[in-house]
Amino acid sequence: MSTHDMIDRLQEVRTLTRRWGTVRTLGPAHGTQLFFLEVHPPGTTSRDRRLIAIDRIAPAYGSSAGLLIAALIDGLPSWALLTSVLATAAAFGLVTRRLTRRLRDQTRSLTVEVNFRAAPSTTIDGNPDLLVSCHRALIALDNARTSEFLTPAEYERRWAEVYFRIPAISLRR
Repeated sequence: MSTHDMIDRLQEVRTLTRRWGTVRTLGPAHGTQLFFLEVHPPGTTSRDRRLIAIDRIAPAYGSSAGLLIAALIDGLPSWALLTSVLATAAAFGLVTRRLTRRLRDQTRSLTVEVNFRAAPSTTIDGNPDLLVSCHRALIALDNARTSEFLTPAEYERRWAEVYFRIPAISLRR
């Protein structure tokens, strides 16, 4: 398969968040386009997914809470205000990181990078075939679930099949 055919296949991958994980596309910017697929382990609950979403923006939540606390306590010197905001942001971040540690360690991910400025032609790093096939399988799985063709047990089984196709790479995130 040519590079251009592979790029055409990658273009069907769109940013979305589902029960099984997240697909993100970034770019093309500065001659590079990135495709990310993150698949959570089967059995991930809605509580786990909410915690992951909160973990991604924990510093903003923590800073906002720190500013709110500082606004309620009137007459603080500027150094105390800054310290309280930073301490609250750090505490919020540490708590959410701890709560999501197991799930982050078990989540499997694929990244494909398309470099349009590579000489002499476009280069693709990663495994685009695996990313596209997993993406298609997960979208078909969601469509079958919404059409009520699958029982919850069958949904989890097919989710596990796709999950185990992605190589397990231990990355600290």
